Amino acid sequence: MIYVISLAKNKDLLEIYHSGMLKQKYYRKKANMPYIVGIAAGYGEAVTLVTNILEDVYQLTGGYDVKEFFKTRRA
Repeated sequence: MIYVISLAKNKDLLEIYHSGMLKQKYYRKKANMPYIVGIAAGYGEAVTLVTNILEDVYQLTGGYDVKEFFKTRRA
């Protein structure tokens, strides 16, 4: 029961996926791969992790622009 947290491709902030979804052919194309920002053991832990990420981004930036936050921290 592993879940991944990724940046949303639409106007939402983050998305939670069951890791098994990433085995679908759709995600084999580089353009369709999600930008994963977290991994959790179970859905409840994934929700907690999303909350923690949002709180951290807000504390560091004063806003909830999660996409911009991770964009400026890419290696």
